[in-house]
This record gives sequence, structure tokens and C-alpha cells, in this order.
Amino acid sequence: MKTKTLNARKQKILGAIVNDYLHDAEPVSSENIRERHMRDISPATIRNEMAELEKEGFLIAPHTSAGRIPSDLGYRYFVNQLMKLRGLSQKEIDFIEKAYRTAGRDTEELLHATLKVAATLSHLLAVVTAPRLPFKVLSAGLSNIASQPEFSDTEHIKNILSVIENDNLIEQIMEENILDDNVTIKIGSEIKHKKIKDCSIVVSKYDILGETVGTISIIGPTRMTYGKISSVVDTVSKSLKKALRENK
Repeated sequence: MKTKTLNARKQKILGAIVNDYLHDAEPVSSENIRERHMRDISPATIRNEMAELEKEGFLIAPHTSAGRIPSDLGYRYFVNQLMKLRGLSQKEIDFIEKAYRTAGRDTEELLHATLKVAATLSHLLAVVTAPRLPFKVLSAGLSNIASQPEFSDTEHIKNILSVIENDNLIEQIMEENILDDNVTIKIGSEIKHKKIKDCSIVVSKYDILGETVGTISIIGPTRMTYGKISSVVDTVSKSLKKALRENK
């Protein structure tokens, strides 16, 4: 999704709204922005900039609040221009290494270890596709995503379940949305399938000796800590590749 360039002040306001909304799950007001991030800018100026960002499609005004939340376009701009990858802590790295150490050499055990690590560290839904194996799709962490405020409506969970329980469909979705050998982020309306249009996907391939075997992905609401989740998917996919390679 190609987006226009924003000036420095609008970038700062958009970045502040994304980060605050990711943290609080509440619409962000101009007063919040000024109090937390931009004390040197007048409230009227911040309100005007937020109104322009809304007009340009980067923000949405929920009907029940005077604040604003990021749109899919706003998240895309944040991911492309403002996001900083958040490296994993030593505790998280140790957790990953221990999971693969204790998983043994069986491929299915390694994939289950991958799911456990990805779901635990992301606090979201982890999905592994393995089209060459007897089981094509494995998942873990549905309860994580069910606890997100965006999915308090059971219809959302039913839609997600209907997707991940359809092996061919989830494989198709991952194949359609992964761009290259790096971590790919797809946000909301960028995902073609309507049943998960309120979700984002962070996905990476994994391979054995250079030949693609499947994908590892995190699925969650568009209100997702993209920098952290990208690091989780990248680290876990590399760890899985290494473990599979050593099994050969």
C-alpha cells in the first residue's frame, strides 16, 4: 500500500497515536498527545493536524469517543516509516533456545515448540503451515486472541476459527500474503479474505537447505505491537530453520 509523505509534525502525532493506542486500546485525544508527547505545541494545532490526518485516511474517529485511532493506512505508514524493531530480551532468547533444546529432533515436536514459543512471546495466535507433512496446519494461542478487546464479539472468533480450521484456506492466505524471504506484515484490509479483514498477519517462510517447507505466522488484531511481533517471527523462524537443518 503506497502512502503519501507526512511532514515531521504529522509523523510525530501519528506515531504517538499508534503507540498510545497499542498500549491502552483506547482512542487518543489531542489532550493526550499534548500532555504525553508535545507540550510545546498548542492544543488547537494538534487538533488541526489530527483532523487533517483523519481527512487523509490515516486516523479514524470512533462514534463513541472524541479521540482518534489509527486506520489500516495509519498502521501501514507507521510500519513502513516509523516503526523500530524491538529486539528480544535475553530472557526471551533463553526461552526460545530452551524450547528447541528440549523439543528433540522430531519435526512435529519442533513445530509444536515453535508454536508454543511464538504464541507465548506474542500473546497472540501462532500458526504454522507444513504442507508436506500429514498435518498441514498447526495453531496455538486462540485464547490469547480471544482475550483482545477487539474480539470480544464471538462472531470474530468464529470467523478466525473457520479460517485456521480450513487447511487449504490458511495455506492459500499465507501464500497470497507473504512477499519474500523476509518477514511480511499484512494489515487489515490488505488481507483479501473477508473473515479476517479485522486482523493483521506477520509471517515468514521456513526452509530446509534453501527449499521452502512452510510458514510461521502470528495473527492478531490490527492493534498489534508490530516491532515486537516482527522480531518474534523473525527469531523463531530462524531458530526453526536451524533446528530442521541440524536434523538433516
